[in-house]
Amino acid sequence: MVNMYVEDIKDTGCYKDNPDRALPLLEAMSPLLDGSYMQRAAAIRRCAKAAYDLQLHVFAVQNGGQCLGGTDANLSYNKYGSSTQCQGNGRGGPWANQVYKIIRRCNASDEWCGWISQGDAKTRWSVKMAADLMRAGEDIANDADYDVNEGNLHDRRYILETRGNKRVRMTAPVSSSTNINKLTVCYWLQDNYASLSMMYTSANDTMETPAFSLYQNSTSLRLSVKENIISSAVSVEKHVWQHMCASWSSQQGFWKIYKDGKLFDFNRWLSSEQIISGTGVVTITFQQNNQTFSSRLTGVNMWNYDVGMEEVYRLSLGCGEETGNLLRWFDLRNKADLTEHAKKLKGSSCTYRDDIMAIVSNGAERKAQLVSPWYNRSAEGFGKCLQFRFLMFGPGAKTLEIYQELKMNQWQIWKDSNNTVPHWRYGQVSLTSIARRKLIIKGHLGKLPGYIAVGGLSWADGYCEAEPHFADNLACSKTLVESSGFILSPHYPDFMHPTPIASG
Repeated sequence: MVNMYVEDIKDTGCYKDNPDRALPLLEAMSPLLDGSYMQRAAAIRRCAKAAYDLQLHVFAVQNGGQCLGGTDANLSYNKYGSSTQCQGNGRGGPWANQVYKIIRRCNASDEWCGWISQGDAKTRWSVKMAADLMRAGEDIANDADYDVNEGNLHDRRYILETRGNKRVRMTAPVSSSTNINKLTVCYWLQDNYASLSMMYTSANDTMETPAFSLYQNSTSLRLSVKENIISSAVSVEKHVWQHMCASWSSQQGFWKIYKDGKLFDFNRWLSSEQIISGTGVVTITFQQNNQTFSSRLTGVNMWNYDVGMEEVYRLSLGCGEETGNLLRWFDLRNKADLTEHAKKLKGSSCTYRDDIMAIVSNGAERKAQLVSPWYNRSAEGFGKCLQFRFLMFGPGAKTLEIYQELKMNQWQIWKDSNNTVPHWRYGQVSLTSIARRKLIIKGHLGKLPGYIAVGGLSWADGYCEAEPHFADNLACSKTLVESSGFILSPHYPDFMHPTPIASG
């Protein structure tokens, strides 16, 4: 079984291929596709699962097991016409693709497929638009009795604004203990006829041939590594905040481009097996190309690894605590003239996107809950780690809780009641996997203005790390100064992890 949300996998026929591929190769893009495809067991199912995880609707198997797929696969898989070279085992043939379509129970972008919203008719969990949360933020700002905790705003909320054909340039050093063989760059852009350039150069590079560069305008995005360049026709809408990410790996030169948390384009052979020096300089140039409008940029971060599709989606929900380990937007706050070119946005958050699961206070005390479908038990592993992001802001946002239900019993496994942080935060909790289970997410709103949002749910095999990379308030490495108190251990709902670590 590929996934509980797959209705069917439909065989659509056999089609010709040639060296200029009708579909990009997916080989090595998933651990399921490692090794030689000629000896790959369950090749069709493995390719289907890899395509599903990439949110693709069409995939193909060629020459006994080679896996292909693409974001525009519906348009391109039959570009060379039909073929008679596919074998009878469903695994294609020499330069012949056996093409399959994934029929989903829900839309590929619907992370809440199968969940049920329960509660008062006036206050139910529902998908909100950016404008809904912006209005809720304005209500909170107008509440005279509520003071936003400015200490939680940080400098992540600064945006860089250009207007009137103005060019803004920022330069920052980058230092990594090792050479770089993977990169991810993410940023928020509100484009109104602007161009963004980002170049990383080391001592051995020149501005004409940087180690890595990214260039974006309103109609395309261009990536280069060393002397090799690719271009993708990813456009951005005017006057709208959009989240963009690009990643590169030296392994077969894989590159991926994301728009608003979704994989937009990908392929390979961009400077395959090349290594980039870990010490260099990043130069960011933001140019407005119109006298009338202004454009904005925020949240530029760079990592020396592939952050992955699930994390990119979580980042796209809205600005929060994210910081790159090579370049942090926080560190760029003094690299440009903030007085003239940058502003601090008002309201509850710097950026929102549409289609956020949320509840908003309507002036009455209300409770609402989201109930998941039943998840089957797993015979392998030691539990699951549920990872997510959440946003809880305003005096009317009381609590956000997560419960786990086994058979007829349910108990609370996670809770937060801090409503003074106006940006997205990370959460995680360990779940049982040895029994059939469901999850219940409960939100409690009071009479005052406030809202609660949650999204980016994913399940990783194994228990959650005791101190994840985004944690900032756990008991690890703390000095105890009080005569009494509590320390919470890691949560193991199933068997004890085989390698627990504790010291005292």
